[in-house]
Amino acid sequence: MIRLVVAGLLFALIASPGRQLAADEDFDGTPAEKELISLLNSIDEQFATHWQEAREFEDPDLQAEFLKANDPALECVPKLLAFEEQHRGTLAGLMALRRIISMAARGGRVDSPSVQGRREVLDHLSNYADRPELLVLLSSLGNGIFESRMEWKP
Repeated sequence: MIRLVVAGLLFALIASPGRQLAADEDFDGTPAEKELISLLNSIDEQFATHWQEAREFEDPDLQAEFLKANDPALECVPKLLAFEEQHRGTLAGLMALRRIISMAARGGRVDSPSVQGRREVLDHLSNYADRPELLVLLSSLGNGIFESRMEWKP
């Protein structure tokens, strides 16, 4: 029961980019889950800085160019995929994939790093077939820009 509560909290927090996650001594997570929270806090700081810098552009074209050239997902997606590889099959590994999916849900270009990362996530999901939390993750795959590969077909 405790694991389900921890899993639920991780799903809720990981799906909410921009919110600092607490990973103190009172958190009843595994070392991998605590490591993931630290990684996610770092990623959220990168995105916050990125958006703050983008707001300084008055010209929308220059802002769009800056956003594309400096997208934190260029670094974050590979870090999350590497984390998932180290923790494959665990809840922490699945949550790393969940963050990539939520990054892609913000939309953007079809060639953006987060959308490309979402495509790569599909190749990793079979490693989590026995995890009940997978169903929640699958329900969010279609968020973001439309790609037929992301649609569920019964």
